[in-house]
Amino acid sequence: MTSYIQKSFKRELLAGFLIAGVLPLIVAAGFLIELFKVKLQAEDERLALTQAEAVEETLNIRFDTFRRMSGLLTTDRTMVSAMKHRESLDYSAVYTRLYEATEGLREEAQFDIYADTGECISSTGAGMIHQKLSVYWGVLREALARPGELVFQREGGSRREKDVCLRGARVILDEENRAVGYVVVSLRVEHFEKILEGLLESEEGLLILDRFWAPVYESGTAQKSELARTLRYRRFMGEPLDLSYDNNKVYIAEASDTGLTSVCLRSETLEEETVRTMYQVMLAMIFVSTGICVMVAFVMSGNLTQPVLLLKDAMQKVQEGNLDTRIETGRKDEFGLLAGHFNTMTVELAGHLERQVNQQRQLNETSIAMMQSQLNPHFLYNTLDTMKWMAKTQGMEELAMIATKLAKILRTSISGEQFITLKEELALVDGYVQIQRLRFAGNFYYEERVSQELLGYMLPKLTLQPLVENALLHGLEGRRDGRIQVTGYRKGEDLWLEVLDDGCGICPELLKELKREKKDRPQGHIGFYNVDTILKLNYGEEYGLTVSLPVEGGTRVTMRLPAESGKEAESRSLHGKSGDKQEEVS
Repeated sequence: MTSYIQKSFKRELLAGFLIAGVLPLIVAAGFLIELFKVKLQAEDERLALTQAEAVEETLNIRFDTFRRMSGLLTTDRTMVSAMKHRESLDYSAVYTRLYEATEGLREEAQFDIYADTGECISSTGAGMIHQKLSVYWGVLREALARPGELVFQREGGSRREKDVCLRGARVILDEENRAVGYVVVSLRVEHFEKILEGLLESEEGLLILDRFWAPVYESGTAQKSELARTLRYRRFMGEPLDLSYDNNKVYIAEASDTGLTSVCLRSETLEEETVRTMYQVMLAMIFVSTGICVMVAFVMSGNLTQPVLLLKDAMQKVQEGNLDTRIETGRKDEFGLLAGHFNTMTVELAGHLERQVNQQRQLNETSIAMMQSQLNPHFLYNTLDTMKWMAKTQGMEELAMIATKLAKILRTSISGEQFITLKEELALVDGYVQIQRLRFAGNFYYEERVSQELLGYMLPKLTLQPLVENALLHGLEGRRDGRIQVTGYRKGEDLWLEVLDDGCGICPELLKELKREKKDRPQGHIGFYNVDTILKLNYGEEYGLTVSLPVEGGTRVTMRLPAESGKEAESRSLHGKSGDKQEEVS
């Protein structure tokens, strides 16, 4: 996408307007809407949790009151005595004690006294006398199993308004801890509404669950819903309980001392339809802003696109190598000035390029010819001197051999070919070594370790021989059993040649000088400088020679150059092949 935009000035201008004008609008509007949603949701959650906690606190207060009341009745001597002597039960006394103990609570619950047989003998509700509860199961059974506690249990069955939703019981014990009766607290829908009066708004829902998460009381939007079943299933499966139900957000206050859990349903203040409308308005604003940006971008780029395209086409032609390209325009503005400078630039560039090519060609020709012609005059003098003395003292075979090897080296140095194979270069080195063996009476050992597959690679002529010469004349100076080893190997795309001697080693000052990034022409070791320069001129600055001192002594000179075949090397040659081959000196 970025590359597509960058190919057109008009598209870049349009993209700039959109980024500067429309993008901040999108980010700001989207951020404000989402921030508004988050704030409203947070406020709704705070209010709903506060409400659920208020419900739970109110129920705790009421249930604590019921516990204190039931505790007073179960420990009242008059009540215990009356319930213990059933044959002479004073119903009036029992009712009086029950009525006095439940003063101020009768609108919030119904209170009953049951005999140990499960028969109701006194009640604050109408029509409850002689009603029976089973003592073998249900809330009376739970109360008998947990003496001293007011035990609550959800009543099953229908959820009609007059039905009991929740029933609590506390056993009455005599002096011998035998059950003689029960205090029973019953809560209906009307009682829950009285207890929770003023805590809920009409559009909100409340669901009260028992310890088994079964519904005890439902009001508002929670009535006749499957929310209790859904919550119980999610709790059983270990799933999160924060969910939305029937377009309402569910908030839960976990059970406390009452054993009950309060679930509040609160309709979301910011409905999805409202959010959708807000986003639609934002999109409309974005479309309008985008249209304005497009129109302004086209108007502003209209006067610039055509001259810019003209300049682009002209520069493309120059890039393809056509330096005769000119821009013809009659404009007097900045673009006209730019076109004039462009035309002047192409004229000067063509002339400069031609001059530079000629100069570089001459420089390369001169540098390479000069460096390759710098044979060591001491070598030629000593060789001729050796030939003279050998001719006087010995037969003619050695003199003929020296003349042949010397002629071959001289012929290679003056030939027009700039590149030869590694095999040919090693043959020159071998000829040089044979001559020096006669001169030094064989007081050194020479070894080549180059595999056959490397012999066909090309390199500039007379680049390996000067390194062997340096090793022999400088490295093995004063030695009678010196050793010179030439090693070749390929690493990656490069050919590496090493000349190793076990002589005295190069002095640290000269080694430091040779390792400098920019080297001046040294007074000694001119062969090293020439070879390094030839390699860099032909292949680049990353190639050339490096010098190191092995731990075992001596000097190692490493030559790095590309591993090239004959055709690849010929393309680097400045002259190519020229001149006729000279006959070998016999």
